[in-house]
Amino acid sequence: MAGVLFADGVVLSPNLLMDNPSIISLLSSDAVQRWFKSDRHNESKLVIRGFNLGSELSLAEYFTALDDNYVVSQLGGVAKKDLTSEQWNHMMKALKKADETLSSYQPAVVALPKQPGALTEHIHSRLKSPSALAAAERQRHVHLHTLALAEQGGLPLGSRSDWYMALGTLAVPATQRDQFRLEVVDACYNGLFVAPGEAFVMDRIAGLSRFPPWLLESGIAIGSRRETLAALKTGYDL
Repeated sequence: MAGVLFADGVVLSPNLLMDNPSIISLLSSDAVQRWFKSDRHNESKLVIRGFNLGSELSLAEYFTALDDNYVVSQLGGVAKKDLTSEQWNHMMKALKKADETLSSYQPAVVALPKQPGALTEHIHSRLKSPSALAAAERQRHVHLHTLALAEQGGLPLGSRSDWYMALGTLAVPATQRDQFRLEVVDACYNGLFVAPGEAFVMDRIAGLSRFPPWLLESGIAIGSRRETLAALKTGYDL
């Protein structure tokens, strides 16, 4: 919601949509729909970027085609191949509903070439440079230790799900694993979908979570209403 309120547009990946059902709930809001449909240049404010995408997006089909080791975050981190029939039906129902919501937006769907090793390369790059802040530098060294342990484990590390699986096997405190997953793996993974000059909003960002929901909802509603009134005034003046 903060991304909608403070940005000129929103870039999402299929995985982000599947991991966060609340995003679809937000997109169902009338105020958010008005905001997305108010672009004066007839360009979509909603962009979906991902690997192996066609000109149109179906989350249900995308999920079905994912590898069996894909980790389903919204179901507690269970691997796709280990889903029960009840969990599978739950996912399919939720994703088909999400597809219905997304279809009303006519998002710009952008397919990105899948580059093997890109995530691991991005992780190494993120942890390469020292920080001038003492606390951040200490945390970087903790992350480097976690990285070394994960790579020494001998498990494949090609995808985000591979990294999740590898982290789950490490004999380190849960907080250390969770921080590496959030601050390194998730951040680097989401970074694969943004272009220079863009930014992304991840879930579980402490600063953004302190914005009260009513403030964000009010801001979006006011913004969309202002644009609607401005359009009506322009028509009246003409």
